[in-house]
Amino acid sequence: MNPSYRARTGRAAAKVKVNQAEIVRLLSQRFGDGLVYMADDTDQEILRQAIDAGLVSPDGHVTPAGFRALKRGLRD
Repeated sequence: MNPSYRARTGRAAAKVKVNQAEIVRLLSQRFGDGLVYMADDTDQEILRQAIDAGLVSPDGHVTPAGFRALKRGLRD
């Protein structure tokens, strides 16, 4: 987990593994400037894992890696 994110939230990383399709869905929920928005509170863990993976910045914007992952649907 990003140490600055953990320090800001005071929460440790959850052990729940999120489905890749859920991350793709979250990445597609964004404004034109790349800011990710959450449909409801259940997206919190998905966002946290996307941040940990470097797909979303700590301030909530999709990163270049996130856009690449979205383009390929997180398939290698």
